[in-house]
Amino acid sequence: MKKSVLDFTRQLSMLMKSGISILKSLDTIYEQMPRCKMKKVVQDVIQRIQEGEFLSEAFEHHMNVFPQIYINMIRAGEISGKLASCLKELSDFLMRSRRLKQKVVSSVMYPLLILVTSIVVLSILMIFVVPSITKIFEDLGGDLPPVTLFLISASGFFGKWGYLFIFLFAGFVFLYFLARRSPRGAYKINIYRWKIPVMGSFLKDIAIERFCHSLGVMLSSGVPLVKSMVATKEVVVDPLLKEAIDFLLEKVEQGQALSASMQEAEIFPLSLVRIVNVAEEGGKLSSVFLEIASDYEEDISTSLSGIISLLEPLLILLMGVIVGFIVISLFFPIFTIGGLLY
Repeated sequence: MKKSVLDFTRQLSMLMKSGISILKSLDTIYEQMPRCKMKKVVQDVIQRIQEGEFLSEAFEHHMNVFPQIYINMIRAGEISGKLASCLKELSDFLMRSRRLKQKVVSSVMYPLLILVTSIVVLSILMIFVVPSITKIFEDLGGDLPPVTLFLISASGFFGKWGYLFIFLFAGFVFLYFLARRSPRGAYKINIYRWKIPVMGSFLKDIAIERFCHSLGVMLSSGVPLVKSMVATKEVVVDPLLKEAIDFLLEKVEQGQALSASMQEAEIFPLSLVRIVNVAEEGGKLSSVFLEIASDYEEDISTSLSGIISLLEPLLILLMGVIVGFIVISLFFPIFTIGGLLY
């Protein structure tokens, strides 16, 4: 969700918690906002409330900005008379979701930078530097060491077919994003992503954390279970989990317990199913889902730190080995330059 929506929700929550009315709170936020798309949205919301609409009804006209889970929580707050507290929970929910996303992105950026830098440096060495030095060796004559011959062959191969690899990679990326746009393609990609060693379980944990967090926030706001799951489905991005939520909805509407439905879905960890089962019996489903989400967030942070701490030295080591091989292959003939001269 965009940062502008998060900032808007936080400000509205603080103003209403201070006892200021909805209209006055919205007017205050509108006056302080810079010119942007969100300011036009707030202006329209103010006009609709002045015409007699509820806040949730005004938000429904801007579902491209406010998703269904956002509107449902606002509606639950209006019905219960606890709109300020619902806005606070919604603000915390958006903040945690954004914080987790930023943590994942920032953690991946450094290894990605190392990888891109390595590819660029190696490409320059293999396509431009090695051929120029190779020409010197050819002019000198003589027999070259096997490692140098291998490097020259590899450089010639990349110089001739390197552009083809770039086009193939670009084509693969294009086909990947094209496949993601179709439901069937996105479903198959999701299956393969969750089967990737180490990363697969990490990605699945992120999806389940989002599911538990969204469902917990909705239930704690007083939204019924079925409506909470419908809204949660819009927050979830993984097709496998969306399909599981559809299965849960069908079973719950038939009168089956949520924990039993989750066990039949065969996508949720058994430990999670057992915790939900105990929570159902104790009537503490909303708080338990929030606690589970918090535990998953900690596990994700720990797993992410472990993956990055392992990935960074591996990339640096790989870069060092490849560059070291190139340097040795180029300088070895120079040490035996006397043999090349005669």
